[in-house]
Amino acid sequence: MLMRPLRLDVIAYFKPPKRVNNTMRQLMLRNKIAVLGIDWDNLGKLYSDAINEKVYPDDKRITTGYVDKRWSEIPRVEITVTERDMYFQNDDFDKEALLKSLIQQEQEEEGFKQLSFI
Repeated sequence: MLMRPLRLDVIAYFKPPKRVNNTMRQLMLRNKIAVLGIDWDNLGKLYSDAINEKVYPDDKRITTGYVDKRWSEIPRVEITVTERDMYFQNDDFDKEALLKSLIQQEQEEEGFKQLSFI
């Protein structure tokens, strides 16, 4: 199970209606016609709930997300869950070591910036 803060990406593909003409179908399949119908936020919630307790213990762990609705001849949903490079404040990790590492990294980056301007 994924335990760190998460990013959830949902891309839902819908089949164009049969009643549209070929020109409209081609525009839909090229993502030039937006998908109406279901609200984007409902899609995000639907799929975050669907994989809740299977991929992560609670969807509260999702801290950022992306939902896109597209047309396709092959209807499907693509879900990507990514652990973010961060922690929750109550997680068990060495906070002082992390801060020290981040400060050192920032100092090295600042030194590199100064060198690159010479």
